[in-house]
Parts: sequence; C-alpha cells; structure tokens
Amino acid sequence: MRVIIFGATGMVGSEVLEQCLANDKVESILTVGRSKSKVDHPKLKEIEHRDFLDFSTLESELACVDVCFYCLGVYQAHVSKQQFWEITVDYLEALVRAFERLNKNVRFCLFSAQGASTNERSPIRFAKAKGRAENLLMASDISEKYVFRPGFIMPGPNSKNATLSAKMFEPIYRLFPRIGIDAPELARIMIDVGMNRHEETIFENRDMRAYGSNR
Repeated sequence: MRVIIFGATGMVGSEVLEQCLANDKVESILTVGRSKSKVDHPKLKEIEHRDFLDFSTLESELACVDVCFYCLGVYQAHVSKQQFWEITVDYLEALVRAFERLNKNVRFCLFSAQGASTNERSPIRFAKAKGRAENLLMASDISEKYVFRPGFIMPGPNSKNATLSAKMFEPIYRLFPRIGIDAPELARIMIDVGMNRHEETIFENRDMRAYGSNR
C-alpha cells in the first residue's frame, strides 16, 4: 500500500506516521505539510508544500497513492475566522477535487471531530466548519471515504504536540475515559480501516472505543 499523510507533524498525524512506518503492509509513505517531520526512514518521502489551495505540483504523487490520511487542522482560537474556515474547509476541498480528477479510487480517511454539524446550522464555527468539510468529502466522487469523529484526544506518551489544555484535561479523561480516545489508538483504528476497508463510513468516538476493544 502506498500512503500519503497530510498533517504528519500534528498530534494525530504523527501517530499515523509512526505506525505506518512500522506497518508491513505499507510500501511507501509520502507526507505533505508546511514542514517536515524530520523522521529518517527508507519508506518515507516528505514534501514541503505552501499553497494548500493548489495541488497541481503534486499531481503525479496523488495519482498513485492507495490511502490518504488527512490529519491537517488547526485550533480555531489560534487563527482568524477566515483562516480557520480556509484551513478546515477550503484546503480539504482543493485536495478532494484533485483526487476526483486524478485518483477516485483512493481510500480517504478524514480526521474530523465529535460534534461536527453536517446540517451546517450550528452557531459554533468549529462544528459548522467540520460539518461542511465532511459533507464535501462524502458528496465527492471518491469511491471510498471514512470519517473519524473523536471526542477528547489524549496525546500519546511520546507526543511533542500536547497542548496545555490537553494536559489540564487529562485527570478528567482518566476518570471518564468514554469522553475521548488515546491518540495512538485513534491512529491504529484509522490505519486499520484505511488498510482493510470497513462497511461503516462514519466512526463516532463510541464506535472507535468499541472497535478498539473488539480487535
């Protein structure tokens, strides 16, 4: 399997990358981001990309991958409203349109979030934007697409991307684990679904916790 990862330096994307590197089913990995992960591995190629509204320079790469893990995102408090919408929705739409032209058979795994408003009526910017992103993917001509909606994500033990809020929320999560999922487990489920297919297309937090416990 030939894999492409967007957002491989983020909390979830870095877990996906690490596990793909260790997966015998993965022949090659391409990461696309504003910066490189700095991981050195014979299966890995990394591309620094600046304009996520234009993937014309990556057409040959997009045309030959089997699985796409889209883990690109940003916290809404860290950017303006316009930037958040562009990163969450417009970047994804540009990539989906490129795949529609070049590689409709790619298996597309979208890292979304609990509370995504697919009716796009939520007054909460985060929920509305995530819902719009999901709708764009699901309405596309890409043949296989999967959406993962975790609640709270507990950073992995080796994560360098843990936010202060995540660290502060950890005691609550340990008391009430059903509200979220560990980042390494989320990555394992995304990879397992992406590699092996699944009859379901939308995975809520509870679905992923059950999925993990039943494996």
